[in-house]
Amino acid sequence: MTKTVYILRSNHDGILGVFTNKKLAYNEALEYVKNTDSDSTMYRSYAQVCKEFKDTIMNSCYVVADHKLELEIEQYPLNNKY
Repeated sequence: MTKTVYILRSNHDGILGVFTNKKLAYNEALEYVKNTDSDSTMYRSYAQVCKEFKDTIMNSCYVVADHKLELEIEQYPLNNKY
């Protein structure tokens, strides 16, 4: 059975976390933006992030992208064969 993991990555701090679903990764991105000194804002809603993962073959989606900060959620299959 294959599961999917979601990695939240920042251009400043690298990998911020590995999550079991998109919502957890998105919520962490919200917290990260809120706790930084940057004036960056989320430019994609959670619904837009889900739609992009569903509608494209891409395995990543930017949730913040401006001249100071980029946050990206990437999805990867995790194979649980024993």
